[in-house]
Amino acid sequence: MHLLSSHFKYSLLPSDFLLPNEHVYCRQISFEITDIDETDFTFHQVALPLAFNNMVPKRRCEYLAGRICAKMALKQYKTEEHYEIISNPDRSPCWPNGIIGSITHTESIAAACIASESTHTNIGIDCEKVISSDLCKEIEHQVLVAHEFDIYRKIKFSKELFVTLIFSAKESIFKSLYKDVREVFDFNTAMLIELTHDNLKFVLTKKLAKRWNVGDKINIQYRVIDNHVFTSNNIKMVE
Repeated sequence: MHLLSSHFKYSLLPSDFLLPNEHVYCRQISFEITDIDETDFTFHQVALPLAFNNMVPKRRCEYLAGRICAKMALKQYKTEEHYEIISNPDRSPCWPNGIIGSITHTESIAAACIASESTHTNIGIDCEKVISSDLCKEIEHQVLVAHEFDIYRKIKFSKELFVTLIFSAKESIFKSLYKDVREVFDFNTAMLIELTHDNLKFVLTKKLAKRWNVGDKINIQYRVIDNHVFTSNNIKMVE
C-alpha cells in the first residue's frame, strides 16, 4: 500500500498582523521553496490550480502555502474543514458563502485571515520583504504620489522601508476593497495622509464602484519585523 508523503514542509507561526478583533481568524506559517508536485497538494488536501503545470516551483510553493493557511483559518472559525478554496476566474480566492478573507505570501512566509460577513464587510492583509535599493529606485514613482514623498521627507524611515510599507498597505487596500470593486485600480487611487507607529491613514482619490467615494478614509495597521512589513485592514459591519 502506497502512503502519500509531502516534500513541502512548513512551521506554524504566531500571527504578525495587527488584527485587533476577536472575530478575525488568522493563520501564518514559514516555509521553504522546494520542488513539489501534485502529490504535495493531495497530501495537504488542496485542489490543484488550473495553471499548475505552468507554475515554477516557487509559485507552486507560495500558492500551496497560502491555501494551507486559509484552510487552517477556516478550521479555526469552525467552518467546513475540507472546503476547497479554489480560484475565481479573476484568480482571487473563492471563499465559502458568508465568509470574506485574504491571503498573502512572500518567499518564506504565508498567511491568511478570514471573518464572517455578519461581523465584517472587508478584510485585507499583505506581507512584503523590504525591497532592495535598486528595486526601490525602479518602483518608487509608481507606488508613491507627491504628497507621500513629502511625508517620507519628514520621517526617519529608510526610503526602501517606506516604499515597501506603502506598497504593502496599498496591496492590503486593494485586497480589502476588491470584493466591492471587482477591478484593478492604480496605486494612486489611495493616498497616505497620516502615519503613526502602527497605523497608516489613507484617503481615496478616486470613486470606486458605488460604495467607495473620493475622500473616504481607510486605516491600515502595520508592523515591521525581521526585515518584513505586515499590513492589514479589517472593516467591521456597522450595526
